[in-house]
Amino acid sequence: MSTVDFFAELSHNCAPAKARRVMLNAGEVLFRQGETSPGFMKVHEGRIDLVRWSETGRSIRIHAAGQGETFAEASLFAETCHCDAVARTPAAVDLLPRKAVLDALATSPDLAQRFAAYLSKSLMQSRRLLELRATKPLTEGIIARLIEVVDENDDLPEDVPLLSLAQDLDVTAPALYRALARLEKQGRVIRPARGRVRLVS
Repeated sequence: MSTVDFFAELSHNCAPAKARRVMLNAGEVLFRQGETSPGFMKVHEGRIDLVRWSETGRSIRIHAAGQGETFAEASLFAETCHCDAVARTPAAVDLLPRKAVLDALATSPDLAQRFAAYLSKSLMQSRRLLELRATKPLTEGIIARLIEVVDENDDLPEDVPLLSLAQDLDVTAPALYRALARLEKQGRVIRPARGRVRLVS
């Protein structure tokens, strides 16, 4: 089940409580470390950074969520949030109230089981993205991600935006384009059209 599908299903099960959309400017904080979780959240548009603060005042970005991704799911079950959620870009976040989500899970064992499966899948995906983001140089991370997502013709699928590679690898669009240009020069990818890329086998 996709992120969007599960968020929609959970929203349906939380009725009459409804998801609300929160609009954020770049740099604006959705919630802070130590606060109670506002609920189950999905990025509708933009980028959200999860930033943890150490006792010495040092900030560490522990996760970056892009369009269509949920984030800070574990905070639903914690007394307080363990990090800040900060908009890296102008962003829109869909939010289901925490109490409504917990009530829905408590009254539906089947829904709770599907939620656990969703969280397990999300954890595996997050760990894979961490591996990709640690892959150096960036060109090798791009190749590794393309191998995972291209279709049977080795093309990036039409429904996968090229910039999603930048989100997956947590790099800027200019950095992605520079790395793709190097890969194209090396003959490892082809750029058949604007916004498209083909992996050379």
